[in-house]
Amino acid sequence: MSGFATTVRLSSREKGIKRALLSMIGYSMVGGESMSPTFRMTQLPGRSPGVLGCRFLMLGSTTEQCLLNPNRNPHLGRSEIEQILRNYLGVEQIIWLGEGIVGDDTDGHIDDIARFVNPETVVCILEQDSKDENYVALRKNFERLTAARDQDGKKLFVVPLPCPGPFVHQGSRLPASYANFYIANQVVLVPTFDHPNDRAALGILGELFPDRKVVGVPSASVVIGLGAIHCVTQQQPRPLTTGFTPP
Repeated sequence: MSGFATTVRLSSREKGIKRALLSMIGYSMVGGESMSPTFRMTQLPGRSPGVLGCRFLMLGSTTEQCLLNPNRNPHLGRSEIEQILRNYLGVEQIIWLGEGIVGDDTDGHIDDIARFVNPETVVCILEQDSKDENYVALRKNFERLTAARDQDGKKLFVVPLPCPGPFVHQGSRLPASYANFYIANQVVLVPTFDHPNDRAALGILGELFPDRKVVGVPSASVVIGLGAIHCVTQQQPRPLTTGFTPP
């Protein structure tokens, strides 16, 4: 379950949802109550990590902004969090990105910043307007990704995605991002914002997903809730038949 910050509290009924779902599909729970209190994460928001297979993890958060924010895991340091992620997600390589986009109330979740599209390729949003308040932070994220290596020591192919410009509602800027797309079995649902860059973003993603139909979904009304398509969905991966066993 994902909580954005200290203002989000799940009721006992809500907490039971995860156990009910696991029971329905025959899965067991790891982590949480079964973890040592010393290495138990208070929060790992569902949209904060981006995982590729079982070996590569991309985090859209700095030590200051998300997972090491005092409102989430005040008892854990960066190295401790990395060890937990390696133990329970089975990853070998971790990339930390910088700040998220303006208007994101989740302290910088990855799905508004950068996304895996295949084992070698990552899309990363990049603001072209040097006067935009997202410009510097997004440039730094892009530079980190271009300098990063995967678990085999290879450089990533980093593809820039445009931004839809400032999207403002009632005087507040909202976290509008084309990176907040959802990958389904046969389609990729991409948020659009009635902006000239909609077409460009759809074209880029269409080339990167040749085996899926890329569909734009008007999301101006959705992003008022401070999220888009990926924020309101959660994929259920096919279970592994062999491989990683959590501690």
